[in-house]
Amino acid sequence: MTTDATSYAEGAQPGGDEATLTLTGPDGASATAQPWGTPRPGYAPGDTATVDEETTLPDRCTLASRQVTEVNGDPATDDLPFRATLDREHTRLTVTNTVTCEEEQAHLRLVKKVVNRHGGTATPSDWQLTATGPDQLGGPGGAEGEVAPGTYQLAESDGPEGYDASGWSCVGENGPIPVTDEDEVTLAAGQRATCTVTNTDREGPSPSPTP
Repeated sequence: MTTDATSYAEGAQPGGDEATLTLTGPDGASATAQPWGTPRPGYAPGDTATVDEETTLPDRCTLASRQVTEVNGDPATDDLPFRATLDREHTRLTVTNTVTCEEEQAHLRLVKKVVNRHGGTATPSDWQLTATGPDQLGGPGGAEGEVAPGTYQLAESDGPEGYDASGWSCVGENGPIPVTDEDEVTLAAGQRATCTVTNTDREGPSPSPTP
């Protein structure tokens, strides 16, 4: 199977991509399932067998082609269903499916928290949060949306003076997600992440919010 220019042997393809081989015969029997890579005995020389398959794909994927690409070691480009003439003791066919998939997105949420312990009056929307990478996400006090998988630089800006920022922390459905010392987080396809940064007012003269 070939998915987005990457080739996989049967059984090693990404989850959700499945193909079940079917063969007709011997003795004129109708099509039944046959394990890939397993010979089916009982045919006589000169018999024919129709090779076909049943496929299951994720919603984001489409089947571009399904072909017999090799017959007894010789290249071929025959679409399924394929009628094979069994003119030798062992007939070997290679079937290749070409599948095109839309890239699965990641989901990222940026959250600003503010702790006012010493008279500060700032609110989360006083800071602009951004995530910059294959896509860009940002907004006052936070943002949320679908983004392409990859590495994102997390940042904040515009906030009032007199506040100290914590480091960024990110968490997904299965627990914490690492954030580098450079405030970068890497998201995989299908991953959901919430990344939070907290600002706490410093003791001393009351900080003033940005006009």
